[in-house]
Amino acid sequence: MSCRQLPGFEGSRVQRDPARHPPGVDARSRDWAGQLVYSYKVDPRTALYAGGSYGAFMDDGNPDLFGNARSLFLKLSWGLQPAA
Repeated sequence: MSCRQLPGFEGSRVQRDPARHPPGVDARSRDWAGQLVYSYKVDPRTALYAGGSYGAFMDDGNPDLFGNARSLFLKLSWGLQPAA
């Protein structure tokens, strides 16, 4: 039996010159996302995975990071023994 934790984070920041873009395009934007996955191996053929993710963005209309995406998941994986 073993247990692992796998975190992941990523983000982007964009600065634009408003004079070079059509009206309505934000001068700045930022995205952020994070996820966390736990895996638990019961035996060599069986594993349980659980995790979640969160995402946020900000732009000219939302000057603070605004959470817009959340998810949770649970997965059970097992191997079947082939017939002899």
